[in-house]
Amino acid sequence: MFTAEQYRAKAIEYANLVGIANSPSEASEFRRLERSFTELADNAQWVTDNHNKMVPSAQSTRQQRGPMNVSLRPQLTSTG
Repeated sequence: MFTAEQYRAKAIEYANLVGIANSPSEASEFRRLERSFTELADNAQWVTDNHNKMVPSAQSTRQQRGPMNVSLRPQLTSTG
């Protein structure tokens, strides 16, 4: 996984390429890539800033505690 700084560096590269693009469609593609990498950087930064506020998934919680001892079959009891 990349860091926010790495994504931002890539966004800057594409922003610089917009000015030297060979065609309008190429410039448009570079702008789209710049926006995509900027959004990835923003998201990576958010995860970094908020990782301690996240709730673990049920699957990761089960993996930490081990398997649950729950039977999916109904228990039959004899009354007598």
